[in-house]
Amino acid sequence: MIGCSGPATSTTTSTTPPPTAEPTQGPPANDGTFTADGKAFASERVYEGNCAPAGSRGGCYRLTLRPDGTMEYFM
Repeated sequence: MIGCSGPATSTTTSTTPPPTAEPTQGPPANDGTFTADGKAFASERVYEGNCAPAGSRGGCYRLTLRPDGTMEYFM
């Protein structure tokens, strides 16, 4: 039977523990865009998209995000 082996490797031991990820500290600093808990917008935000040309099958759209965590999408 014929076998293959990979390149030779050496094993080293280290007394330094491997690095760990920093724990998250909660939401980022609030610049007034989000509520204090960072889960919703502090004030109503409206995003409007481009309208499709007249006579086409497309239309305009509007996305409204509210401080209470709700949203409205209109097309």
